[in-house]
Amino acid sequence: MGIVPRDGLRVGTRAVMFLLAVMVVSMLWGPRPGQAADLRIVTGSVKSVSATELEVGGQTYNISGVPIRTATRQPVSSSQLAPGTKVDLHFRGGKLVLVYVYPNIVE
Repeated sequence: MGIVPRDGLRVGTRAVMFLLAVMVVSMLWGPRPGQAADLRIVTGSVKSVSATELEVGGQTYNISGVPIRTATRQPVSSSQLAPGTKVDLHFRGGKLVLVYVYPNIVE
């Protein structure tokens, strides 16, 4: 037969309500589509640089119109980049959207 709770279905109803509340909270505070899921960061050293292109890790990236900043968010011009400088390339949806430069770290 099984065990039947003394107060009928109320125990099961509470459990279902708790699970629904957890699901709603996770949907509200979880990652949104198009946010963290499609963010990618590539870290490496600059192999070569021009006014419009940056080579890192054997790949060449177009940096035209892409903000270049130091880790403290200060703007940097592509002319200030040099081979060996450490950079983080931030991609969203496969598109390069930001370059962080670590000017004091040269590899």
